[in-house]
Amino acid sequence: MLGRPLALMLALGLAACAPAPDAPPAAPATRAVDAPRAPRVAALTVYLPPPDGAAPAPGAAGAADAAIAAALAAALPDHRRVETVPAALEGPVVLVRSLDRTSLQPPDPGRLRLHSPGASAAALAQVAQAERAVALVVLTPGDGPTLAAAVAAADRAGAHIARATGGLVVDDDTLQLLDAAALEARATAGVLAHSTVRVAPDGAGLRAVSLGLGRYGCPELVLSGFSAGQTAGVRALLDLVRQSLVERPGLPTGERLVLDIAQLADAEIQAAQLGAMLPGATGQATVGLRWPQRREDDPENALLEIVPEPDLATVLLALYGTERPGPDLVAQARDAARAELFGPVRDRFAAGLPPDARLLVKGPFAARDGGTEWMWVAVERWEDAAITGVLTNTPHDVPGLHEGATVTVAPADVFDFLYVHPDGRTEGNRTGALLDATD
Repeated sequence: MLGRPLALMLALGLAACAPAPDAPPAAPATRAVDAPRAPRVAALTVYLPPPDGAAPAPGAAGAADAAIAAALAAALPDHRRVETVPAALEGPVVLVRSLDRTSLQPPDPGRLRLHSPGASAAALAQVAQAERAVALVVLTPGDGPTLAAAVAAADRAGAHIARATGGLVVDDDTLQLLDAAALEARATAGVLAHSTVRVAPDGAGLRAVSLGLGRYGCPELVLSGFSAGQTAGVRALLDLVRQSLVERPGLPTGERLVLDIAQLADAEIQAAQLGAMLPGATGQATVGLRWPQRREDDPENALLEIVPEPDLATVLLALYGTERPGPDLVAQARDAARAELFGPVRDRFAAGLPPDARLLVKGPFAARDGGTEWMWVAVERWEDAAITGVLTNTPHDVPGLHEGATVTVAPADVFDFLYVHPDGRTEGNRTGALLDATD
């Protein structure tokens, strides 16, 4: 499980997202909860910087307490501050704990680096070596708009505490590492900035799991059994499903969810989805929903599995295009992506990316069978002869390589790029939809 300082404080559950589809007979043993509860809209841990001397400066604890009180009064005035979660939750509450080295459980540095590839070495060290931290957990009963407002307010509260104390914030649900400015920016963004998708090997294929949807009262999403070539399409599909679930008042009755890009209310998300569509796409598809079997490293929130109907290839082709491009069209997309990457995108990277923005490039890695695995690398350093960064995919058959490893890619070998804005919007990946369509 992810490292969470307050993992034992709360029982997580569903509320405003929906009535869930009926579970199969085995579901009670695999579901996260037996009954709806108020969503945990935030679980933020502020890792405080080390004191200048051997001992904390006089008044440091009082200053942190004052910052916490001011943050809660300004951002969460309707939330009652508590020391433990009440047995019966009758209104919104905020649980605050001051942690020292004996009670801190910082996240694994490798996983934190993987989920926050733009984080500096100094920031990662501050979290790993922290002697003190403030854990903030916000529980809010209510519907979708109430939850969205509470999510934003919790971000503002966390940002206030981080700015006042010099701390850095780890979102314990998504493992995003944010400074005060990035957290303030995230407060104005939507579900895609507040949730992430983790992809990992699963037998002969891959399995994707969302992280962070519980704060909107929704279950985490699972999609299994897809190939590496379908990864970009699966991520686009999960973006669409995440946004659809949050925008709608609840899941549909029955066990199917009708997706329609044209019906998205968020104009920026809709534009990104429309930009991924090829000629012939309908932008519409239907997927089934069912309770999956829980895995050991799954998030603590309830899970809901997406079952493409009749299969994933058909769903991706319906949503994003039925045209099956040939090698020439893929080459044209690759060349266009490289022209953009080695022009304005490189200039943007050289000037310094905004907090919580990421640049990834797709590079080749030699597989044991003599083939090539194309994987994404989160760029940390760009020199004339090499691009160095963190591998964000799990290799299938590349000996000695693992997700989170530091790797280098020759600029001449880069196939595509992906730029992730601080609010979760993306640009690039021109070849992704084309390769998905030919998978």
